[in-house]
Amino acid sequence: MKRLTKKYIETEFQKDLELGLVTESDRENYKDIVKKRLEDEEEKERLVGLWNRNIKDAQDTIQTIGNAPNERKIFKVGEDVVVSHGGFISAEIIEILSEGVYNVYITYKTTKPYSTEEYTTDKNMVLGWWQIWKKAEDKAPNTLGKELFIQFMQQSLSSLIHKYFNHRGVDMNPTYQRGFVWTDKQKEELLDSIFNFIDIGKFVFVRLPYEPDSYSYQILDGKQKLKTIIDFYTDQFKYKGFYYSELPWEMKNVFYNKNISVGEVSDRTYDENLIKEYFIKLNTSGTPMSKEHLDKIK
Repeated sequence: MKRLTKKYIETEFQKDLELGLVTESDRENYKDIVKKRLEDEEEKERLVGLWNRNIKDAQDTIQTIGNAPNERKIFKVGEDVVVSHGGFISAEIIEILSEGVYNVYITYKTTKPYSTEEYTTDKNMVLGWWQIWKKAEDKAPNTLGKELFIQFMQQSLSSLIHKYFNHRGVDMNPTYQRGFVWTDKQKEELLDSIFNFIDIGKFVFVRLPYEPDSYSYQILDGKQKLKTIIDFYTDQFKYKGFYYSELPWEMKNVFYNKNISVGEVSDRTYDENLIKEYFIKLNTSGTPMSKEHLDKIK
């Protein structure tokens, strides 16, 4: 903001006085008038700069991802569209700013600060073709399946090993699982990934309802990997000519503290049929399931 010197304020006051925008009675408060005017001008400049930067960002994105792939991603001025915005009510294309970049007028619901009271408001936004969708004439039927709730968390291999050897252990052979089918090459590749800090995918367990003398968990996804990890950890095969117990402590540390994604199905949502369905859909990669095995567990 400009420095509001007495000379500057007086000069501006005389200009406004000649134009009839102020009177002598405004002289006392004229500094506040000028300050507010400059603040408004700066805010307008800020908003214009932000608007132009948003246009440039969208244009730069198009340089990377390309133009709209088909006519469903090309929009006309005045067209009602759908955008991803919290509290969305409606949206309309106001202006085509450049190819694939649009000025969109959005009406949406929001809440007042520090309140749960809702109100309706609107604004203009710069959006690219990838952020806008055609308004559906006919809604597609809801074909969602029943959800199997799985809570994922990041853990270490040590926690996986602990899960296997404690809490009444893990059932590695529930009715829907196959036997251990990995080759020596696949086992070595898994250990290669661990020792080279490469992601080894997720593990999913089912927490079983409590019954005396029964397992705490079933392995739902990751059986081949888990069996390989446990067998290597217990010196049942060698990696590059050495058992786990023969590795230097640096390699043991990397193995034991390897970060992994572990999911768990709660015993409160246990549904055997849903678990089998999830298992069938999961197993579309890796060593393929045989048709006979899939038919067996259906």
